[in-house]
Amino acid sequence: MSTRSFAYIVDGEVFLINDFWTGQQRMAEISEALASNPQIVNCTNDPNADIIGNNWTWDGTNFHPPVE
Repeated sequence: MSTRSFAYIVDGEVFLINDFWTGQQRMAEISEALASNPQIVNCTNDPNADIIGNNWTWDGTNFHPPVE
């Protein structure tokens, strides 16, 4: 079991350090996703905010549900 630490930075300043234990599957997935330097988008005011989830896409302006 190992841990990975991530620093959250805004305008060059660290505002949060988060450690993830990679022994559990979900924590390992989150750790890997964070290691890829993801884009974080505030979706609070999006009309679909309550249903946006995994496999949705972001085109730079709008969220789109998965294509079935």
